[in-house]
Amino acid sequence: MIEIKYYYYSLKEDLNQMLFKQNIQGKDHRYRNILNSPVRNDYEKLYKKYRPYLDRDFPQQLADNTESRLWELYLIDTLNKENKKFGKHVSKGPDFSVLNKDGGRIWFEAVAPEKGEKFKNIRSPSSDQVILRILSVIEDKYDKYQKYVKEGIVKPDEPYILAINAKKLERPDYPDELSEIYKAVMVKGEVGKENTKIKTGIFFDKYYEGISAIIYLDYYYIALPDDISNRLQVIYNLCLAKNKIKRGWLKSGVDITHNGCRYSQLNRLKLNTGRFTR
Repeated sequence: MIEIKYYYYSLKEDLNQMLFKQNIQGKDHRYRNILNSPVRNDYEKLYKKYRPYLDRDFPQQLADNTESRLWELYLIDTLNKENKKFGKHVSKGPDFSVLNKDGGRIWFEAVAPEKGEKFKNIRSPSSDQVILRILSVIEDKYDKYQKYVKEGIVKPDEPYILAINAKKLERPDYPDELSEIYKAVMVKGEVGKENTKIKTGIFFDKYYEGISAIIYLDYYYIALPDDISNRLQVIYNLCLAKNKIKRGWLKSGVDITHNGCRYSQLNRLKLNTGRFTR
């Protein structure tokens, strides 16, 4: 009888630790695709490994917002491979944190945005449209960050990194073109229609001093992205960030931070095609 009880509770514990559960109904079609895919086992292994740093309802979050949560999982795995130490998970606040050398936290927020209402029916958005969506996402996440600071969840002197996966924006692949994230944060200018223009170059705007860096990915992948660390783009806010992070802190990816605090003019760049220089 004792052995049967032990087996029951052991099995129940194993089921609770699973990422893909039979009683979860996912809203995201990508989740349903993964359920019948061999990569499911790979994600299951990652979840088991990093479960202490994730929200308790992460399996349900994954089912409803698959790309953002897989992106979070992938980021944690990338940082772990760089021997970063993770902070204790908090139920309310940014997605996760890693520890600084002094014991403080560096907070991370991971998001894989949809196209949004304006561009949801456009199969291949233009560069301007992608920039507008990126700026909207940054604004939304930065508002939440400011609330976390006011509530005392994030300390004012703790760095904050926003990680954006642009996969679902379906950006056309222009290998010779300046990255949309670079245009959005490092190039001063405007995008949008005449009566609703939005300013770019937010890293030269003191309002966004709370963002220490942005990690960006616009590479389309199907299976577990073990081999795309070099596709990450990293931009450090070196000029106005109140909590600066030293360049090279993240070893993965490509550092596309503009040297110095000078900025480029957006109207001098071709937005949709053509070569560029920094």
